[in-house]
Amino acid sequence: MAEVDDAYFGGNSDKEAPSDRRRTGRGTTKTKVVVGLATEHDKPVYVKMHVVPVLNSEELSGFVLDNADPEAVVVTGIFKGYLGLHEIVYRHEAKVYASASEF
Repeated sequence: MAEVDDAYFGGNSDKEAPSDRRRTGRGTTKTKVVVGLATEHDKPVYVKMHVVPVLNSEELSGFVLDNADPEAVVVTGIFKGYLGLHEIVYRHEAKVYASASEF
């Protein structure tokens, strides 16, 4: 199994205008997007991370193709950029995470 997720790092500073500080995560252009992949066989074996210029299906598919075993079950969140993975991997499962304790 390979679990893929995205996260945003960086962000807004106190020096920005208040209207710019309201945007976070997918709503801002001032953060870096990191995509990570963890493989598991009873416990995590390794994690690979990559900064992507934009979070979209093309970037996510390329990252998965470069880093996941083609026979792995790939588990992701429900972000629309992950939707095309079912065409390039053995099996893709999209999961809604209800709380941080599920990670």
